[in-house]
Amino acid sequence: MTKLSLKYGNSKISCIAFAVFSVILGVKLGETKNAAKLSEISLDLFKLFSNKRTHAKFYMPYLTLTKHIKDPIRNYIDDYISAYRIGVETGEVEWGALCLFKHNYLLFHCGKNLNEIWPIIKKNCESGKELQQSLTLELMTIPVQVVENLLFSKEDVHVLEGEFYNEIQIQNQDKEPDELSLFFYTTFKLNLLYRFGRYNETFTVAKKMAKYYEAGFGLIEVIYWKFYEALAALTLCLDKELSKRMSTKIAKKAIKLIKNWSLVYDGNFRHFQLILEAKLALINHKHQLAISLYVEAIKSAEKYKFTQDVALGYEELTQLYISVQEDNLAKKSVNNAIAAYEIWGSKANSIYLKRHYKDLIGFDVIDNDLDKPKANVGHAIDISTVIKASQTLSGEIKLERLLEKMLRILIENAGAEYGVLVENRDKKLFVQAKWSTDEDLQINLNEALEVSTKLPLSIVYYVQRSHEIIVLDDAMSSNFSTDTYISGKLPKSILCFPIINKGELKGVVYLENNLTTGAFTEDRLEVLNMLSSQLAISLENAFLYENLEAKVEERTVEVEAQKLKLEKQAETLQEANKEISLKNEHITSSIAYAKTIQQAVLPDIQQIKQYVQDAFILYKPKDVVSGDFFWFTHVNGDSSPKTIVAAVDCTGHGVPGAFMSMIGNTLLNEIVNQKRITNTEEILEELNRRVRESLKQSEKKNNDGMDMCLCCIEQKGDEFLLSFTGAKRPLYIFNHQTNQLVEINGDRKSIGGIKENDKQFTRQEVMLAKGTNVYLTTDGFVDQNNMERRKFGTKLLREVLTQVSGQSGEEQLRILQRSLKQHQRGAQQRDDITMIGLKL
Repeated sequence: MTKLSLKYGNSKISCIAFAVFSVILGVKLGETKNAAKLSEISLDLFKLFSNKRTHAKFYMPYLTLTKHIKDPIRNYIDDYISAYRIGVETGEVEWGALCLFKHNYLLFHCGKNLNEIWPIIKKNCESGKELQQSLTLELMTIPVQVVENLLFSKEDVHVLEGEFYNEIQIQNQDKEPDELSLFFYTTFKLNLLYRFGRYNETFTVAKKMAKYYEAGFGLIEVIYWKFYEALAALTLCLDKELSKRMSTKIAKKAIKLIKNWSLVYDGNFRHFQLILEAKLALINHKHQLAISLYVEAIKSAEKYKFTQDVALGYEELTQLYISVQEDNLAKKSVNNAIAAYEIWGSKANSIYLKRHYKDLIGFDVIDNDLDKPKANVGHAIDISTVIKASQTLSGEIKLERLLEKMLRILIENAGAEYGVLVENRDKKLFVQAKWSTDEDLQINLNEALEVSTKLPLSIVYYVQRSHEIIVLDDAMSSNFSTDTYISGKLPKSILCFPIINKGELKGVVYLENNLTTGAFTEDRLEVLNMLSSQLAISLENAFLYENLEAKVEERTVEVEAQKLKLEKQAETLQEANKEISLKNEHITSSIAYAKTIQQAVLPDIQQIKQYVQDAFILYKPKDVVSGDFFWFTHVNGDSSPKTIVAAVDCTGHGVPGAFMSMIGNTLLNEIVNQKRITNTEEILEELNRRVRESLKQSEKKNNDGMDMCLCCIEQKGDEFLLSFTGAKRPLYIFNHQTNQLVEINGDRKSIGGIKENDKQFTRQEVMLAKGTNVYLTTDGFVDQNNMERRKFGTKLLREVLTQVSGQSGEEQLRILQRSLKQHQRGAQQRDDITMIGLKL
């Protein structure tokens, strides 16, 4: 159909063909960016022909197979309902029913509160019954049964057996279950099995799911399947139940798939990739890297509101902390996981974690009575957190900084999404600060409350008069629902409480949570109550300090007169310093210009990428200018073109090193580009001779020189001949066929110096397959120390290069920079750093 449309022109159903073909581009061929563009073309075609009868038939594949590539899941969920209604209206009942079932699935996956989606997905099933589409109805009941299990914490929560869906009955029926039904059922089954600790079953079910792959082609459920399969494999590897080789292979395939689906928009799936990368780092004993990746995954899931995956990230982090015996950190992490699950609405997950980690967090869940009021949706009170928050507040007396810290602490400990701090100044209320998850903190607003639109005025005035705490589990059902702010903004949970010291109102705090009703629980109120005294005292101290500053300002006028006298005396010194400053400015300008010149002669990374598959350059001078430099050229040799690359470390750094680097760069250009010398050992021998001549080292006993890693790459059919010569520097080669990093050592002699005139260097040759990674580096990276004076070292560098070799050049550069920064931990850079990575 796509070919026919391109050949003979578009018709009213061409949009469907283009939408489906975009899936083939993205999933089969891996051209995600082109797939996203093609899906937009399909939408434009649909709008062009504007045929209502094909609305559901088009939107079902468009939304289901391509939309997640470029848009947040939350943004287009309700488009399914519109398509369903039009489909029923125009007689496209089958497509309308399919839209209903996908609406149920995405409502579950998008992270919305389960209590909120529960009536919606049940209503969809009732509508589905009326359409008499038996298979579609069976599909849309699966997430309904899952939500029921999670909301009401059934005993065997991982078994889908209940009023809506019965997996045992379906498995025992005479007819063979539909493959599409099995595919969707299994994706939910994997979710439940893994999150409730059944890792072996998760892996077994995921492996069996491969035979249903064609049924789920192009669906986002493929991501969930591969994610849980890889996560279970890595967990079993940590438990010594699966080989490291197999689990790593499965995880890397899943990561590659997720990355491909995230090229255009990464908000839907990036947290899955980061969790898998963290677990990969963990099985390779890289605990710090794993922790940072888990934290990044949690932040990504929080940013895009995948609350259930925020909880999963904290669960995984808890297991890591337990493995390294960090019980305090593990306790905080599991409490965060419990809080996230309860915000999501999953009582089952919350109870499971409380029971599974009862020895860690100190309590268990015994009573499972569903008729009782809702259990804590926060977490157990952490006294150490309260003490730390109090200390933070008590240590700040500047009002501006206090307001900032105060609002952040309140929001973090209350579980709010939005907060406003109101100050009582001379019996008048002023809005001083506000913050939300979507905005940066704003302070010193100094806005009179009566004209503010940032919060419900009726609630704040009530708290001001009564000095009572207001907690609204559902603001729209409260006595304050007619407040202009509440009726306009439609907030869910509201908490407003006074800050009182010695019976006097110092301020009012207003907090909102728009994810769920009943967010401000007794535990959280108790934490805020414990902090309220310190809040009041800190505000009082800050106001006193401000008044004190006013008095100091008055005294300053007197001091100014004395200051004038001192300034006159200082004028003489300033004149003397001015001349020194001018000289210093000239020197600084010269060095800055030298930097511009030095950077101008360095090759551009895009120039290198023209001749290799992928590349990166890590270049960090210690000072403004560098004694390190990298050099590149591409010449036509005797038999075939040759690409020559070098990483060079000159004696010293700063200005002396920079002068040497300019000499080295100039001489390399003359030797290779003008004299056409391409044998690596001859290049170094000629360079040694020319450096000695240029610096007149035999006469002046100057011992400056340079260390160098130089290689020449020449294509031989499907392979590459790499020639290498090193002056005190090695070459690293990662062979993807053997999965090993090989180090080839250079000669133990430098370029230049007073000891030897005619030095002989060695050429080493090796044939390499396409895709092999090659790394050239100076000694700055491995010699960099941390605060404990421990060097990064060759061993750790080899580990990092082995880990990153399968990534793109940009990703390798990012990880290497991060690894170096984590190692330094604030230590100053001790030398120039250069590293070149090439993929043949």
